Amino acid sequence: MPCVHLVAVVIVAAFFVCWAPFHTQRLMTASIPDGYWTKTLLEIQSVLFFISGVVYCQIVFCNSDVVVESGDRYESESGHYFQNLDLEPHDSNSYDSVSD
Repeated sequence: MPCVHLVAVVIVAAFFVCWAPFHTQRLMTASIPDGYWTKTLLEIQSVLFFISGVVYCQIVFCNSDVVVESGDRYESESGHYFQNLDLEPHDSNSYDSVSD
């Protein structure tokens, strides 16, 4: 079980590190009134905006790899279930008519 706890800690830490710049930048934008923006605050906001964009792209690429990997694993494990399904397309005009 310690391995499971380590994985959970790593996932939580990665989530925090990846989303912290995004939420910090959004909180700055929402909480600092228009008249209080200084050059330094604008530079900090700009750097956070750039970092959050880069980290967001990394998250998208990593998540797509994880989804593909888990999808392949799911497909191979559940393949026997889908073999027995009738997946042939049916003619939408062919139905049993009710006689009057």
